[in-house]
Amino acid sequence: MRPLSLALAAFAFTCASAANFTAPAAAAPAPAIAANQLPMLWEYDTPASKYWEGTPIGTGRFAAMIPGGVASEVIPFNDETLWTGGPYNPNNPEGPKVLAKVREAALAKKWKEADDLAWGLSSKPVHVQFYQAMARLNFQYPGHDLKNAKNYRRSLDMDNAIAETSYELDGVRYTRRVFASFPDQVIV
Repeated sequence: MRPLSLALAAFAFTCASAANFTAPAAAAPAPAIAANQLPMLWEYDTPASKYWEGTPIGTGRFAAMIPGGVASEVIPFNDETLWTGGPYNPNNPEGPKVLAKVREAALAKKWKEADDLAWGLSSKPVHVQFYQAMARLNFQYPGHDLKNAKNYRRSLDMDNAIAETSYELDGVRYTRRVFASFPDQVIV
């Protein structure tokens, strides 16, 4: 399947699967937190200005980065199966021989030699492939502008896998939630 077709198929699958998952109950009370445990919550008062400032959310296989925009939002997705390059075996065929030499040097307490030899255990090639974006979901919110928004907040609740963006505009509170479901392998 061509990359674009794969991206569209995966996105369509995710959308079509939305009817088969169980959404977290919005009105359900939060579980009690032990006295020595803080909630796993990241909070911000501005949208992300760079990719790595977004709130990551995922299923372990399928992931997205939520920037928390007001006027617009571009959400990049990736899937564990999308990488640069083609299939290859990064295992070093000399690994067992090198490991025996590393162990021998370590047992002899020749730490520098063991460390130098350990570099021979690296994969071939040393640099592996990189994740590639599967798709970018674009949202536009006409009439919404960050400079007019009040009480902006975005957060990532890691206990419940929910990324939330909220703000007030012209007396109306807007809230968007994105959540991930591991059992259903979807991000909604």
